[in-house]
Parts: sequence; structure tokens; C-alpha cells
Amino acid sequence: MKRISVLLADDNPTFLRIAALFLEQQPDLDVVCKAGGGKEAVAQSVSLRPAVAVIDLNMPDLHGLEAIPQIRARAPETGVVALTHEFVSKNTMHTDLVPTIRRVAGSRKAKVSGERSEVRGQKSEVRGQWSVVSWSVVP
Repeated sequence: MKRISVLLADDNPTFLRIAALFLEQQPDLDVVCKAGGGKEAVAQSVSLRPAVAVIDLNMPDLHGLEAIPQIRARAPETGVVALTHEFVSKNTMHTDLVPTIRRVAGSRKAKVSGERSEVRGQKSEVRGQWSVVSWSVVP
């Protein structure tokens, strides 16, 4: 089974640690980078070329909505999942984040092979280049 490379970007170190620990337990996911901000996320996406970048929208150095188009332009093979802190259940990683990473990675493969693909999820939606998922870290 080919593993999906994932870059995590968030200015909250607690989120990065918890999310990385959870995602690394998934048999098909490989966290290749934990970026502490938007600028680092863009630079590491260009350098590492992950299959999917999971980006927090609210980061102080470079807002996720600014980082996403830069990633798309400079690492077009990387799918993007954007995260917010609203409307979240405790089971988000299992019910929303992991399936969304898999869908985004799959839709990027379909685009590279020339197929048209629209993928939808319960709380997330892949529309061409990136997806938005609600998120929070519960202490």
C-alpha cells in the first residue's frame, strides 16, 4: 500500500503534536512535516512535495487563505485541506480529517491522470484544489 505524505501546518504546537500522533497511527498516512506557520508550510510544500497539506486558516505569519494559493501555484501536485476552529466534534480526526486527506489525495491523482473528479464529504468538500474542514483541539 502506497502511503500518503501529509504536511501539517498550524501555529498551535499542541495541535501539531496531537494531530501528528493521530495521523501517524493510520496505516496509509505519513506525516512528513509539522510546519509552525504559513510561510514554513509554503516553503516545505515546495521542498517536500507532499500529497496533501493540512493548513490551519488562522496563522499569524501568513494566513492560510494566503498560503493556499501559493502552495497551489508552487506545488500544484499537492492537495490542500484547510482547517478552521468552528463546529467540531471530538471525533473530527477520525470522522472528518483522515477521510478528507484520503479523498484529496485521490482527487489529486485523478487530476494528474486527466480524469475529472468531484468528491464530497459530510463536513468537507473538495472543489478542484482544496477542501475546508472544521477543527478544534479539546484540552
